[in-house]
Amino acid sequence: MAGPYRVYCQTSPDYNASVYYRMLLPMSLMERMGLPVDCLYDWSDCSVDPRKRVASFMESDIDLIYQSTGAFRLELMKKTAEFKPMKDREGERRWPPTMIVDTDDDLFNVQPLNLTFGSNGTKRPDGTLLEDGDVIGIAHPTEIVPPEMQERLHATRNGPLPNDRATIDGKTYTFCADGQWRLYILLWQDGRNCDLAANRNRVEMWRNTLKAAHLVTCSTPRVAEYVKRETSPDLNTFVAYNAINFDEYPDVELADHPQEVRVLWQGSATHHEDLWPLNDSLARVARKYPNTTWWFWGAPYEWAMRNIPRERMKLIPWLHFEAYKTRLSTINHDINLAPLAPHTFNQSRSAIKWYESSAICKPAATLAQNTGPYADEIVEGETGLLFSTPEEFETKLGALIEDATLRKTLASNAKDWVRTNRDARKLITALFRKWVETREAHKLTMPFDESVLSPSEEEREVALST
Repeated sequence: MAGPYRVYCQTSPDYNASVYYRMLLPMSLMERMGLPVDCLYDWSDCSVDPRKRVASFMESDIDLIYQSTGAFRLELMKKTAEFKPMKDREGERRWPPTMIVDTDDDLFNVQPLNLTFGSNGTKRPDGTLLEDGDVIGIAHPTEIVPPEMQERLHATRNGPLPNDRATIDGKTYTFCADGQWRLYILLWQDGRNCDLAANRNRVEMWRNTLKAAHLVTCSTPRVAEYVKRETSPDLNTFVAYNAINFDEYPDVELADHPQEVRVLWQGSATHHEDLWPLNDSLARVARKYPNTTWWFWGAPYEWAMRNIPRERMKLIPWLHFEAYKTRLSTINHDINLAPLAPHTFNQSRSAIKWYESSAICKPAATLAQNTGPYADEIVEGETGLLFSTPEEFETKLGALIEDATLRKTLASNAKDWVRTNRDARKLITALFRKWVETREAHKLTMPFDESVLSPSEEEREVALST
């Protein structure tokens, strides 16, 4: 190797947490740690000549690709794989790039309540495949139809069954397993607000992109399981956990608030199914403990907050991710809520909410759902609390509100666990070694012809323009 490994990645200037943890943090930390990498960050600036962008992709040693479902990127991967090793004009040996694809979401099982269902959804909530023309809707989660309307709806059916639907006065209702009629909310309709044929094609592109990779890096072992399930058990995978760079969390002086217990939930608009089952429990806990304040950061779930007195509620809008860690560090919350509905898509999420609220200067105790990454990593009663039902959520949240010592013990233990197991500086070296191992193994599959020179600049310009 004549110099550092050239690493190329393309992302958006308005990046989110996934792009940060899966691409920007590993690459930038490798550089700061002095590992032999020369990283090119392509911020998708429209002023950049597309030919230069393609050339950067094709001439790197490693191309880092995060969850690309597009045909162009897949075709570029396939065409680049046909290149042969050669010498450049300076006499340096050059090999075609090694493709490393990264994923932290099970795109084959996106749920209807996730906004990305419109572009990636192909299945019903029970996992069965949707057919052209299908519609997906849900029963209103919190409002039961009044008794007089219940009677009118019952009269339309001779013994209604769960999922039966009826329309009265232009509104559609559905009969639920609890024996109540509820308003039916249409979420998706093929040909109206989603295109199932296009979604199936996009998901298949993602499958083929995974197959075309020389290495697939995954945020959790469960992600590695889904990747192999959808492609091949022999696919080369590596678990690169989302990790915390403690240097990015400021040490700030925070005032005590002994008469107030601050409860934080934060997340995007993809967490409806996580919060909905806890709506009544949140309202009861808020009424029972008037010393609590409730901090909702991100998507404004009004239905989840309307039973909490406004004067005890703080709404924090989204901000750019570069400011996220500083803002999280200054909320000074006591309890961090991490509900996660137990369906297939959520099994592949990481426990990053727990890591982050444990890494801040004054860590918070986490109450998380006993599923997916939280069930795998949190030690009940030692590094956090876990719940399985709304009733258990209510009981354990009450215990945390009442017991400041318990909160501090769980938070302190969690911070120790994260520092020991998810410190980015400890994990990045292993990831770099896997990159190098994959790159060098890839090179060995391509015999080198010493007599072959790479194209001249003029020849490359012609090739890129055709």
